Amino acid sequence: MQQLSGSAWTGAMTYAFIQAIERGHGTTYGSLLSAMRSTVHEIFDTNKGRELVEVDSDFLNTLLGLLILGAAPSAGEEANQAPQKTQEPQLSANEAFDVYEKPFSL
Repeated sequence: MQQLSGSAWTGAMTYAFIQAIERGHGTTYGSLLSAMRSTVHEIFDTNKGRELVEVDSDFLNTLLGLLILGAAPSAGEEANQAPQKTQEPQLSANEAFDVYEKPFSL
């Protein structure tokens, strides 16, 4: 997935994180995670049931499936079909807090 700066390759979560921040959804941890989830699912829904690239190459489709969706086609599933799994953004912390109240900070 080449979407960060036009020249840098990113994975699905990195891309979703950057999109959320650039679109102003990084005010709280909860809004950031929700925006990231929406971006990843939007990518999945857009490519569901279609080839991920306009190239006749099983290898490239499998590779893009790994990068974008975090899963390779299973046995018996054609490489040009999007896997039925998506990545989910997650957060871990050493103590519980309300993700929709606490401001996001790096």
